[in-house]
Amino acid sequence: MPGVPERCPLLRALHPEVLYRSEWEPCPEQPTGCLRETNRHPYRYTDLGWFDGERGYIWVGVGGMVMIVDLTGTAVAAWWAPDPAGEGYICLPRVAVGDGFGALYLSYINRRAPDLDWTTVYHAPLDEIGSTTDPIVVLDEGLPSQPQRLSVSSRVVGAEIQPGAFNMLFADGRWTALWGEPVVGTPQRVTVVGDFAYWEDWQDLQRIAFGSLDQPAAWLYRADPAQIRKLNSDGANLAWVQLYFEPEIRIELWTAPVVTDAAEFSPRLVRTLAENPTITRMGDGWFAILYGEPQRIALIELETGRSKTWVAPDGWGLSIHSDAPAYVSSVEVGFHVRDSDRNDFFVRLDPRTIPWD
Repeated sequence: MPGVPERCPLLRALHPEVLYRSEWEPCPEQPTGCLRETNRHPYRYTDLGWFDGERGYIWVGVGGMVMIVDLTGTAVAAWWAPDPAGEGYICLPRVAVGDGFGALYLSYINRRAPDLDWTTVYHAPLDEIGSTTDPIVVLDEGLPSQPQRLSVSSRVVGAEIQPGAFNMLFADGRWTALWGEPVVGTPQRVTVVGDFAYWEDWQDLQRIAFGSLDQPAAWLYRADPAQIRKLNSDGANLAWVQLYFEPEIRIELWTAPVVTDAAEFSPRLVRTLAENPTITRMGDGWFAILYGEPQRIALIELETGRSKTWVAPDGWGLSIHSDAPAYVSSVEVGFHVRDSDRNDFFVRLDPRTIPWD
């Protein structure tokens, strides 16, 4: 890759399709509506994924290599950061997919002087992200922290920077930090839709904040005295959990259409929840919750509040990650499993085959 520091070279794959090819078979434990990968790869799976353009994608990383993988085919992009030339430097590539686009966020960090970094952001249509060498933003003095979470639309790249505790938005030649009065808490779960970013702001109470390259951070929604948790978006709607502790504990699932004006925000109660969800994802108007004991995935239809529950077969360990399942849609739910023999594989589940509760 041109234009990157010599101390942290980055290579891109000219033919990423040879690095990874997905092959599938019916799950022996559940032959109908469930597919699992047959091939094993010496890579570390994660639950970070996206359902975009009617197919599922995940990122696969091993060592300094990261790939964006189309689960119906092959790797569509891959980059490798070999051992850095300069002692004390590390190179961290991160990727994300959304709205038909991909993003690559590169951080070059000097462990001995963490304030002297280099940050480069690439953003392009998904079928071009693996070949582009033109960044949309280069910060030659970098940022003192790294992205804990990325979110992508066709317009912007959003990054939740931790432990610096602020959000960034990047577009072609532009960038901004989303932080300032009254939104000065720790951001969590940033998600971008169009030009705007939405996130949980953690202060004395947790609330929903939003902002853009042209609009400073502001409150979108306050549910005081309730706490906001598990904010998600599918591009058309937001969904979140509200926790009440007085006069008794109450857990509610809420939703609202995405807006860019707080005065137009119209939240709606979907239903109460019997348990406090710890891991959630959203897609296509569905809100997914991963529970344990027994391990299961609850799928809630936001329009009606009706639910479906899929219980993991005996011996399956569902991967616990902040973004599990990897993705959710009306036709496919993707997630990572480790079986009782410690084999790791990815599963594609058709939610239409799950009966209503």
